[in-house]
Amino acid sequence: MALKTLDSHPHISLVNTSPFYRSDAMGAGAGADFLNAVAECETNLSADEVLTQLQTLEKQAGRIEKGTWGPRALDLDLLYRDDDVSETDDLTLPHVGAWYRRFILMPMCDIAADFRHPVYHETQAELLARIDARPLTIQLIGCDIFSGNIGDLANEFAEVTFESPLLPDPSEGLIVVGRKSEGLKTDVAQVDLSQLPGNNLDALKSVLQAVIGNCEKA
Repeated sequence: MALKTLDSHPHISLVNTSPFYRSDAMGAGAGADFLNAVAECETNLSADEVLTQLQTLEKQAGRIEKGTWGPRALDLDLLYRDDDVSETDDLTLPHVGAWYRRFILMPMCDIAADFRHPVYHETQAELLARIDARPLTIQLIGCDIFSGNIGDLANEFAEVTFESPLLPDPSEGLIVVGRKSEGLKTDVAQVDLSQLPGNNLDALKSVLQAVIGNCEKA
């Protein structure tokens, strides 16, 4: 219904849509499994105007805010707008989680596998291959997480190995930083835990859920 409504807008045209994927919900208290898909649209609206349209559709679907990770009837995100790179109080482009969340990368690869991330310069297929590696190396930089917690996470997420290198390797696994001030170049693919709710441990767990959680075509 949301896609049809978007396509009916006089300044938005639906170009392509991916299949739907059923995935584990991301974050504590997020509820049951989610259905996810990606749509490609053409529009002459600004990014802020598109965001307003998406938020209107969410409200029309009965979305009620129940915390960052709460259950929601409809959740619409603007992932990319061509190669735009921008950040305001209301919108960051590209979406900060688009490059590592499995439930975004899998449908993206169905319709735009060769589209390059405008900051990290890897295609969607390359980004998906990065998180498909097993074991998946998580390089922790400046994260306030105790070794005992890491042991618990390693038991819960058996496909993952954790490292704390002095010099992170951008070509391997995921670099996870606890603060933006770690000094990594902005074009190095990295997950910034300070952009996520909760403490470093809770944020890291939500990242791992998004990276290696179950995701399959519905």
